[in-house]
Amino acid sequence: MRVAPAIELTDEQQSELTKLARSKRPNVRLAQRAQIVLLAAQGLQNKVIAEQLDIGRVQVARWRERYLESGLQGIERDLPRGAPEVKVNVTKLVELTTQSTPQASTHWSTRKMAAVLKVSPSTVMRHWQANGLKPHLVRGGMKHGKE
Repeated sequence: MRVAPAIELTDEQQSELTKLARSKRPNVRLAQRAQIVLLAAQGLQNKVIAEQLDIGRVQVARWRERYLESGLQGIERDLPRGAPEVKVNVTKLVELTTQSTPQASTHWSTRKMAAVLKVSPSTVMRHWQANGLKPHLVRGGMKHGKE
C-alpha cells in the first residue's frame, strides 16, 4: 500500500487554510481544496479524506500533491485540462474553400482540407459550420488553385 506524502503546516499556513475552508463565498472548490490539505496535515490517508468529503481519492491525491509542489498558489489555480487548442488559419481555410478546388475534385472534402491545413477533419468541419461554409455548394471558384 502506498503512503501519501505528509504535509506539515506552520501556524500561519494553518490559519490561512482554515479561513479558506470555512469561506463559502468566493469559491466552493477552493474551500474544499483547503479542507483536503488541512485533513492531510492531520495525517489522514487519501482514502479517509475522500470518504469524509465524499469525493474521489484521485482528487484528494491531486490537491495534496499540488499543495506540496506549490503551496497555497498550487490549490488556488486550476490548470487547463485536455488537449491544447488547435490553431487553425481560418483566413486560409475560407480562402481555399471559396477560391480553389483540390486536384482532381469538384470541391473540398473535410479530409482533403484537413490534410492541407495539417489539422483533423473534425476541426475543419467545425470551422466550416462556424463560418457558414458549404464547399459542395461553392460555384465559380478557380480550378486547382490556378487562375
